[in-house]
Amino acid sequence: YNLFMKAFLYLLPFFIVFSCSCRRKPPEPVIPDRELKEFVLIGDFYPEREQDRPANYSPKLAIKPFHYSSDMFWYKEANDKEPVYDENLKARFYDEKGKMLAEDFLRVRKDHGEHNFYTLVFYLPYHEIKGEMRIVRLNNGTEDIIKIFECCETHEELARQDAADKFYNKKGVYNPAYLFYKYDKELECYSSPFVGDVRW
Repeated sequence: YNLFMKAFLYLLPFFIVFSCSCRRKPPEPVIPDRELKEFVLIGDFYPEREQDRPANYSPKLAIKPFHYSSDMFWYKEANDKEPVYDENLKARFYDEKGKMLAEDFLRVRKDHGEHNFYTLVFYLPYHEIKGEMRIVRLNNGTEDIIKIFECCETHEELARQDAADKFYNKKGVYNPAYLFYKYDKELECYSSPFVGDVRW
């Protein structure tokens, strides 16, 4: 009997932690029965060419002139798109085999003229695959790569993160680690939580 009680008391904390963690687990997501149409990414672009830079230009910006700000996954396609910033500056999406699946010009969302940089945006058809996004400058048919990052989130993962966000908000749990894509019903899109952050 004493051995049993010792074992029970020893294992009791583990049972408590396990039962609490089960109650705090987000529910399985309900994936909407519709297709995502468009992937949109916004970032700040600083002059990558030396002749375009001001005298006080930071060397850190010269190394990575395109800085991620936020991204969105839409169930609809944008009709009115911003003007093209530079016809030689594009975003291109490649699959794992190196085949280009989509491209778009980088477009001007905001001109921060006083600080010598632009907020740019591009729109690409959504692909339910992992691939590679490249921000490139075209130079006589070749790609001068400015930025590369992995892309994109799956539909299931977006729905899972939105469900987790709602779950933790309902419980009033705040933790900087709980950063999820959130679904906006009115806009019909999932938005990243990394606005203003350099994610890649």
